[in-house]
Amino acid sequence: MIEAGVSATIALVTALAVLHNRAHSKITELGKRVDEVSVVIARDYISRTEHAQNVGHADEHLIRIEQKLDSFIQSRSADHVHKRRWND
Repeated sequence: MIEAGVSATIALVTALAVLHNRAHSKITELGKRVDEVSVVIARDYISRTEHAQNVGHADEHLIRIEQKLDSFIQSRSADHVHKRRWND
């Protein structure tokens, strides 16, 4: 009787281990597939050249904004100096 219980317990533990390994391998495989799909979607969403072009356009806009701010600041400081000369 004890031998049958031990055999049943060993069989149960083995079956649970096999089920766990199968579930784990399925989850791992599913994770890999999701990663592959994510890469394909990201690659098809925007190409590297398009991204580089967009970054270049943004840089151009930022440079123009910076130049405008610089000229604004210079004109304000020139106005301030001009006003001080007349007030002194």
